Amino acid sequence: ISDNFSVRPIVDPTKLPLLKMERKRWDYYAKFDTQVGDLHNQVGFSHEIDNHLGRRWKHELNSADIFNAFRFPDIHVNKYKIFDTMKYVLNEQNDFEFGLAYEYNKAKMRANDYKFHPMGGKHLPSSREVWQYYYGINFDGVVDTDAFSAEFKYNFMPNKISKYTINLAHIERIGENPERFSSLSNPFTFNENDQGKLKMWRGKQMNIANPLIKKEEHNFIKLSSNLKSENFKNYMNEIFGDSYNFVIDFMYDDVKNLIIFDRFAKDGAIITRNVDAKIFKASSLLEYNLNSNLGFSAKGFYAYGRNDTDSKPLYQIRPLELDLNLDYKDYFSFGTYNVGSALRMVSKQTKGDFDKKNHAGVDNRDSAKGFATMDLYAGVNFKDKFGVRLGVNNIFDKKYSEFINVNHVQSVAPKAVNAPGRNVYLSFHAAF
Repeated sequence: ISDNFSVRPIVDPTKLPLLKMERKRWDYYAKFDTQVGDLHNQVGFSHEIDNHLGRRWKHELNSADIFNAFRFPDIHVNKYKIFDTMKYVLNEQNDFEFGLAYEYNKAKMRANDYKFHPMGGKHLPSSREVWQYYYGINFDGVVDTDAFSAEFKYNFMPNKISKYTINLAHIERIGENPERFSSLSNPFTFNENDQGKLKMWRGKQMNIANPLIKKEEHNFIKLSSNLKSENFKNYMNEIFGDSYNFVIDFMYDDVKNLIIFDRFAKDGAIITRNVDAKIFKASSLLEYNLNSNLGFSAKGFYAYGRNDTDSKPLYQIRPLELDLNLDYKDYFSFGTYNVGSALRMVSKQTKGDFDKKNHAGVDNRDSAKGFATMDLYAGVNFKDKFGVRLGVNNIFDKKYSEFINVNHVQSVAPKAVNAPGRNVYLSFHAAF
């Protein structure tokens, strides 16, 4: 249970809508493993019950608050899933993995036709009426959806120092509750034609998802390779040194019916819709032990996304990033000590959904700026029993904010939240 008014100061109580969320979830699952020769098989079943209720009131100072909309109209969802995964080891150089999954999703809105009391003589629409206005559908509050997924993976290991992998998959994803069942309308703009009111309230307190939105269908191929020297065991854990480990991954995803947030042209309400898209990702990792004491590592990441339906920008596409580490480790009579540095460089993201007037506006230009930060750290480990670690993160006190915001992509007015500035930490650990 959560709300938006109990844990923060209220500047103007007359302008604060009160939103209360209640959610209960139960998960049950069972799985069974078998091994027959070189074939391993796992079958399983799961059942999830998800009850989700979100209500909004208009706050009144001298009278009872007015209940005027549902964020989630008492949703009751049952999710059933069966799956089967198997792995067959052909020989030391070749193995195969294959998986199948089927999901059945049954959702019911128990408050779909709830009748609100008029507010100031104005009719307050039910969730059914909200969805009919924004999507032109007469939704009866019940929807059944299913999804089928399959994935194949082949691993080729010609020797002990190299491995090559190919993944082919068709993954179907049913939208989550915020993507399907939000019905939060604004009573001041619903079915309103007054341009003054529409401009004043544009995009405010409106979040209306499509209950009949199509499931996503991902068709992707992923290629991976891993090359390392014969004497490489772990990064900064070598006796002889002069060893390396190199990993590179490529992924291409042709998506049908990707679920995205957008805006309703008339009043700026947040809505959901499907688009076809293509997404490409690449990542790499290099770990190099120069000798038994000194090591260097580098990680890189690149992503690209394209909306093929109407060429509107896709949001939250990760910018180009490079992370570098330099580490030193040595031994003394009571254990080991180490010192190191980490440099993180993130490029400016020029492609994004920055326009909240015409698009969802999830991305923020202040968060799209490039930046670089450096960390320094040191530690002492006493014979793997007790350790102390001291470090300074963001040593130059760089002001920046992260472009990727996984916790809140439905913000009507996204704000840049700065990452922590210079900070010092001291940690201890022990093993018994």
